This record gives sequence, C-alpha cells and structure tokens, in this order.
Amino acid sequence: MTRIIFEASSCALCDGVSKQPKVQSSFFTGEMDLDSRRHMGVPLFAKIEFCPHCKYIARDISVKDHNVGEVITSEKYIEILSDHRYPEICSIFRAAAYVKTLQNDIELSALYSLYALWGCRGLTRKKHRVRVQRIRKEAIDKYEELISLKGLFKYENSLVLVDLLRRSGFFQEAIIHAEKALEKWSDIEIVNQILKFQICLCERQDIDLHMVSEVVNNDRKSIS
Repeated sequence: MTRIIFEASSCALCDGVSKQPKVQSSFFTGEMDLDSRRHMGVPLFAKIEFCPHCKYIARDISVKDHNVGEVITSEKYIEILSDHRYPEICSIFRAAAYVKTLQNDIELSALYSLYALWGCRGLTRKKHRVRVQRIRKEAIDKYEELISLKGLFKYENSLVLVDLLRRSGFFQEAIIHAEKALEKWSDIEIVNQILKFQICLCERQDIDLHMVSEVVNNDRKSIS
C-alpha cells in the first residue's frame, strides 16, 4: 500500500509556498503491463512537484535548478502547460520532458514523456484517439533517440519502446526492435518471453493492453 501525505513546500525559484505530495511508503501490488514498469506503485501526481506560482517543475521544488529560470518563462514551456486538450498531469510531464530535453538529459526526458502518456489514460473516447496518439508518438521519438544515442544498455528501455510501437500500430517497427533486443538480452528469460510474446501480438496486429502474467501463463501452456 502506498502512503502519501501533502506538506507545505517553499519553491526554490520564487519562494512561493504550496502543498506538495510526499511519499511516505510505497508497495507495488498491481500487475505489470508488457513494458515491465513498476513505477505505478506510486501515483503519477506523486512523482513530480509543480509550483502553482511560477510553474517550476522538479522532483523537489525546494531544490533550485539554476538552468531553468529562462525556460519556465518561455513561450514554448507555457504553451505546453496551457494545452487544455490534455489532463493537467499530462501537460506537467510534457513540460518536464521539454526541460530535460533542453538539458540533454534524454533518459529522464524519455521517462517523463512516458509518464505524460500514462497521464492520458482517462482519454478513452474515439474523439481523443488522435490526441493520445500524438503523446504516444512523442514518447516513441524520445525512446528511439535514447536507444540510438546510448544503445541497448537497459532492457527496460527496449521493452518500453516495443510496447509503444505495437500499441501505436507500428507492428513491423516493433518486430524489428524486438528482434534486435532479443539478440542483446538472450540471457534474461523473462525479457525473452516478453519480447517473443510482443512479436506474436504484432503478427496478430494486436494493439491492446496486455500483462506480463499473460506471458508467463502462455509459456506454461506451451510447455504443457
């Protein structure tokens, strides 16, 4: 069970005081989907802090980032935060990803882009499809850039990218990357199982959400 409290925090940039979420304890109990991320043991709103006074975004707004002063007053930053087509939490993570891109922190930028996509999970109507696809494409671009710059140094990044590609309907691209990742991570059984399952889903042109438990159960059936 995750326990979160709200405490008054003073912004390091503007000295404005606001209530911010603080994680007291967290425990992941839900199922993992195929990107293998366990982060949802902590809700999205508790993964980042946002100053309502100056719009400073950070993991801890009481700690000053000397490189963001001009960025958070820029037209692009404000435009992202003011995009009311998306839930507020999505816009906050998109803005955070934008800042990290400017700071050349591509790994954190990619992760924040993924969180922005997760922040769109309430947009389920057909009219929302194009909007959500735009956010998913942003996350895909970030993870492709991350892997192109740093290589397959973390299997989690490959699992995220393959899942993003498949769920966007880019089946052939997902299969190509899954096969490359299989060559790299052949010694990790669960990663192999997930990637092979993803390839099967791509061959069926399946864009739905699937869980890691399905992979394990599917493997058991094939053995029996």
